[in-house]
Amino acid sequence: MAAWIRTSDDDPLFHVGGKPFRVAETLVAIYVGAWVALALAKAAGVGDIWVHLFALSTAQVLQHGWVWQLVTYPFVNALDPWFVFVALILFFFGRTLERAVGRRSFLVLYAGLTIVPALLLCGVAFLTHTPNFYAGATNINLAFFMAFALIFPEAPMFFFGIPAKWMAIAWTAVLTLIYIAAHEWTYLMVMWVSIGVAFAVLRFPFLGEWLQALKERQEEARLARQRAKAAALQAEKKAAEEVRHQSIDQILEKISKTGMQSLTRDERAVLEEARKELLRRDAAK
Repeated sequence: MAAWIRTSDDDPLFHVGGKPFRVAETLVAIYVGAWVALALAKAAGVGDIWVHLFALSTAQVLQHGWVWQLVTYPFVNALDPWFVFVALILFFFGRTLERAVGRRSFLVLYAGLTIVPALLLCGVAFLTHTPNFYAGATNINLAFFMAFALIFPEAPMFFFGIPAKWMAIAWTAVLTLIYIAAHEWTYLMVMWVSIGVAFAVLRFPFLGEWLQALKERQEEARLARQRAKAAALQAEKKAAEEVRHQSIDQILEKISKTGMQSLTRDERAVLEEARKELLRRDAAK
C-alpha cells in the first residue's frame, strides 16, 4: 500500500458563493491577492517597501528578527504574465495533492516547502556570513509537481500525453542546468531541498500523524487542566461550605449562651444568609 494514503478528510474550509474553498484554493486566493497588492504598491511607488518587508532576506531575519519573512516570501512573485502559470500550477497540482493525501499531510507538505528552505538559507548565511535573498513560489511549484508525479507517475501531462514522471525528471534536469550555468546556487539549493521535503513528507506520512498525535496530546492536556481546575473549585467550594457550617454552629451556640443581642453585624449577616439558603432549598423541594 502506498505511503501517501490519506490521513484526513477534505471537507472545505468555507464556501464563497456556493464554491468550496479548501486549503489549496485558499492559498491560491492569497497568492493572487498578494500579487495584486504588490502591483498596486508598485503603481503607488512603494513596491520596493513591500518587497523589502515580505521577501526573504537572511540579513533581516538574522539581524533584525524579521521572522515573518520565513513564511511570506512565497507570496512575493514577479509582476509578469508568468504569474498566471504559477497560480495555475498551485491550483491544479495543489488541489489534486490535497485530495490525494488529505488536508493534514498537505498542510505539512506546504509548511515544509516554505519553512525548511528558508531556515536552510538562513543557516548558510549565518555560517558563511553571506546574505541570501529569495522570493517567489518557484520551489513550491516544482515540489508540488514532483509530489504529483510521485503519486501519479503515469498520469498524462497536458496536451502531450507525456507521463508525469518523465516531465518531472525533465523539468528538474533543465532547471538544475540553468541554475548551474547562471551560478544561481541559492535557487539550486532551494530547489533540491524542496524536492527532498516533498519526497520525505509523501513517503514518510508519520510526520502528519505525529502532528495529529501532538494535537491530540495537547487537547488531552487541556481537558486534564480543565478537570483539575473544576475539581479544585469544587474542593474550595466544599471547604468554604464546611467553614460556613462551622461558623453557623458557633453563632447558634453563642445565641444560646448570650442571646441574639450579642451578635455582631457580620455574624447577623452570616445567619441571615443561612436562613435565605434554607428557604431556597425548601422552595426547590
